[in-house]
Amino acid sequence: MTGSAERPSRRGDGSLAWTLLILGSALVVTIGDIVLLREATGFLTSGYNTVSIGSAVEIGAYLGASITLDVALVLVTWGMLLPLLARLPLSALQVFCLAGAVGMGLPLAFSAARYNIYAIAGDMFNVALVNRFGSPTWSSMAIEVFEEAQIAWLVGGIAITAALTWAIASLGRIERRLGIRTASLAPPRVATVWLALLPGIAVSLLLLMGTSPTLSRLQTGLKRKPSSTLPMTIVHWLADVDRDGYDLFTVPPDSDSWNAVIHPYALDWPANQIDEDGIGGDLTVLRVFPAHLPPAGPPPEARPHLLVIYLESFRADLIHRDLDGRPITPFLRRLAEEGAASAHTFVHSPWTLGSRFELFSGSLVTTPGQTSLIDDFKSWGYRVLHFSGQDESYGDSETLLGTARADRFYDARQDKHLRTSRSTAPASLQISWKTLLARVEEGLGEIEMDRPLFLYVNIVDTHFPYHHAEIDDLLGVPPLRRDEIRSHSAKRVVRAYENTAANVDHAAERVVAEFRARIGGEDHGILVISDHGESFYERGLLGHGQSIDPAETRVPLILWGIGGEWPEPIAPSDIRGLLRRNLPLGRGATPPRPHFVPDPERRVLQFVPGVEEPTVIALRGHRYSWTYDFVEDRFERIDSSGARTVIDPAEEPEIFGELVSSWESLKLARAQRRDR
Repeated sequence: MTGSAERPSRRGDGSLAWTLLILGSALVVTIGDIVLLREATGFLTSGYNTVSIGSAVEIGAYLGASITLDVALVLVTWGMLLPLLARLPLSALQVFCLAGAVGMGLPLAFSAARYNIYAIAGDMFNVALVNRFGSPTWSSMAIEVFEEAQIAWLVGGIAITAALTWAIASLGRIERRLGIRTASLAPPRVATVWLALLPGIAVSLLLLMGTSPTLSRLQTGLKRKPSSTLPMTIVHWLADVDRDGYDLFTVPPDSDSWNAVIHPYALDWPANQIDEDGIGGDLTVLRVFPAHLPPAGPPPEARPHLLVIYLESFRADLIHRDLDGRPITPFLRRLAEEGAASAHTFVHSPWTLGSRFELFSGSLVTTPGQTSLIDDFKSWGYRVLHFSGQDESYGDSETLLGTARADRFYDARQDKHLRTSRSTAPASLQISWKTLLARVEEGLGEIEMDRPLFLYVNIVDTHFPYHHAEIDDLLGVPPLRRDEIRSHSAKRVVRAYENTAANVDHAAERVVAEFRARIGGEDHGILVISDHGESFYERGLLGHGQSIDPAETRVPLILWGIGGEWPEPIAPSDIRGLLRRNLPLGRGATPPRPHFVPDPERRVLQFVPGVEEPTVIALRGHRYSWTYDFVEDRFERIDSSGARTVIDPAEEPEIFGELVSSWESLKLARAQRRDR
């Protein structure tokens, strides 16, 4: 019997069943969201690279808020679905089941797709970061969806949809065969559904736009839910009068909602009498950020071999830290004592892609076809070998670093089957130091030593989750599972990280030994540096790319057998020029030693997560740092102890002007380079 034949004129007999269906659907969606959000971001556990919640009160509040949002989402779905179902020859029971399936299925499919993106892009997935490096990164992610196990998501979704469709269609045949009447389950009127939605929308907006400290933590997870998309989209569409993408409710808000030229992250064109971004006045002092270094010049008389060891997620304080009375990194500590180490080396932004590009290019501005460290040493007649424990295709790194011009290139893609990462995605793929060391040994053994050698080795084991099956217990630390990474077990997490750092230290020692054995005791230099540090719940954060604190942005810089002056503070973008200038100096019977020279006028520009839309920008000096927080509209001075002082920009107008104009100038330089 069709739905139109059995549907009575009076509605609402099945109101209790439909109410339970609403609540049940919302609960299922909420639970699915929580499971996927926990797995993808650690929001309810570790909080890796995001805020986390963990107390019973916070989780309970999040659960209640999430169900409220999902009830509103289910009602919206029904409001659009029920008029369509009324046109189909379906019984009341079929409509009931189909409404439940769609009300639960669409949001869960959205959440699963989002989780899959996180799985593809890796645990450090960040949209702002991906956008910095353009379409090749998005392309590699899209391609990855259809590779290997990722195809299971698509196949599984199709199979579940087909099974539900068949089951609901079968209900009609069963009802007709058995003479079952289900008219009491007739759906509510569409007008009733939309009317019931109004309080849900109102509460949803309060949850998503409230400003209390507790609610702001919950919003980190709530705003990733499918049910937050609709109300926030409506609010932003209505509030963004000038259609520049910003409004009174964005963070930071638009200072002029009627002028599309002015918004928080607009390009500030110099000397046009307009303060486009609304910060610090019109840009009057345009600071120069060279897009590239000039050619390296003729080969110097002294051409020592050079080894560069690049460490992933490696904090600077590991070099001089002990665990239970034992040095964590005895080899790197000894190397620093024999040579020298800087205590004032800071990355511009704590992300691997940016820091590595800045090291190789000597620049903060990307230019297609620009040269890199590889080209410098090639032009000097060196044989260049590049070995990496991760996938160098991520973020178009191969092009930006110039790896194709190396004499020998290896990265984790060549040993995918030996990976220690869960995913083969470009952003996630990693191999252990043991596999990497074996490939370095093979590579060194196969080359001729007819030229000086430039060897680059990237060791990645200290990346999250800080432990894998090939990590040896060097410091008496129990293995750490991913699900044990929690704020309440921060000490265990740090100890596991320190033990992995001890493994990396041992790997560096082996690499140096293999390098020295291959060059046969000839003159050489060694440089050790990292891409960024790592927060371990300092200020409540785990991971990196979230702040400019020293835990995330101070990195080790160890020089052995390299002389000259190295002004501090130093950033990765300084290394290329300093190497070109200082590597040939002081070559003699004994290895030269560098001189780290503090420069009180020298400052490093920092930003998180990226230049285009930062949450924080900073100038890092030798004694002080100055930061501007876009979210809080707060200017601070930070001393060497980490003490923070909120100051009015009018109190230090010169340094505030330098900070803002440096950021605006770099942003403008990057935009102009992209246009070209």
